[in-house]
Amino acid sequence: MRTSATRSQATGSRTVRGPRIRLGRNRRTVRAPAAERRASWRRRARWVAASVVVLCGAGGASAGLYYGWDALVHSQRLVLRTIEVAGTHRVSRQELEAYAGVQAGMAILDLDLDALALKVRRHPWVAEATVRRRLPDALRIDVREHEPAIVVALGDLYLADSSGHVFGRLRGGDKVTLPVLSGLERADAARQPSELAMQIREALDIVAAIGAQRSVLGRLEELRRDEDLGWTAMVVDETARPLTLHLGAQPTRSLGEASRAVALVAARGVRPEVVWAEKAAGTATMQVRLSQRDAAARGTTLIAQAR
Repeated sequence: MRTSATRSQATGSRTVRGPRIRLGRNRRTVRAPAAERRASWRRRARWVAASVVVLCGAGGASAGLYYGWDALVHSQRLVLRTIEVAGTHRVSRQELEAYAGVQAGMAILDLDLDALALKVRRHPWVAEATVRRRLPDALRIDVREHEPAIVVALGDLYLADSSGHVFGRLRGGDKVTLPVLSGLERADAARQPSELAMQIREALDIVAAIGAQRSVLGRLEELRRDEDLGWTAMVVDETARPLTLHLGAQPTRSLGEASRAVALVAARGVRPEVVWAEKAAGTATMQVRLSQRDAAARGTTLIAQAR
């Protein structure tokens, strides 16, 4: 049940009315004086008005910035006119521009430099790529190309660098004079790329060792790896006569023996055709086979002396 009461206090000639109080079960409502309520509404109105002004100003500023930036981006003074390319030796400028997907006339401030560098990096010959703006109208592409160290036969012919990384297929226009590594299985290489890289690095060590003996052995043409027989090298001398070196499972150690055998036979005026450089356990014998022509001319005595 609700009741209401009004209290009056006499203070001289003036009567002051107290607040109206509504009583009820477990609650009481007190109304503030009218003047105070009007002051509170005015404060709220001013706060709302100020907020509206701030929001309108922020919206206007945002719109101004958006249209101002859009006008700047599409300004004719900031249109791509020049594309500079540096660091290339085997890759053409046109190839890099095609991979990057840029051309003259594009808005230079609209270009995503990180995305362009990633696109350029997808070229098989490119190891690293950096793209920079040169305002107002130029773009510079700096690249570092892979340095091929060996050709790897995996069904098709591929190029690998000194770290053992196979970075691209050998193309008809690639001008490389490198030995070929054969005997590797493409399926195994796909399943175990780290194993492939290790085998390539081992092959490069053999290439370097044979290169140090080039005056005796000749130029390396092919290096073959066999799971059971180990390593075999095919070299040619300055007259293109071939020589096969069977180096076995420890090729760098066997190579010194092979070089001495070839030098011994060469001192007698002939060049061997095949050298089995891996020594059998407990023996110091190395087998050397001459070509049929040299064998017929020199007989078997030379072979016995060469052992």
